[in-house]
Amino acid sequence: MKEHPVFWPFDRFWTEVEQLIRRSRMPLQGPMIGVQVTETDREVIAVVEIPGLYRRHDLDVRVAENRLMVRGGTGSETRKGGESRPSLLQRSETYFFVAHPLPAPVDASRMKTELKENTLIVRIPKRKNAY
Repeated sequence: MKEHPVFWPFDRFWTEVEQLIRRSRMPLQGPMIGVQVTETDREVIAVVEIPGLYRRHDLDVRVAENRLMVRGGTGSETRKGGESRPSLLQRSETYFFVAHPLPAPVDASRMKTELKENTLIVRIPKRKNAY
């Protein structure tokens, strides 16, 4: 894979963070984001599985330098006691960022997204000169 000067500092940073966590013997947990990209004659389709996506989700989906980038948060919430005034409220949040290369040049201005449960479907038309 070709390294790009915009992304390599972040790759190096996260590699160092993982090494630090492993040395500290802390469990390395986080959402296992699955990305599957297919293409047709006219569009690129990405299916992104995001386990644990909040009901009140905040997703940022964009294309830059022919990479699909998805940023957001996952987590859970546990309440014990009354709904309006619970005696115990626990929240767990994890934030994620995924950058996935696209197989063809796309027209990001015409991107369409759809969210079904924990699955994000992104359809991006190819540029006219790409097919």
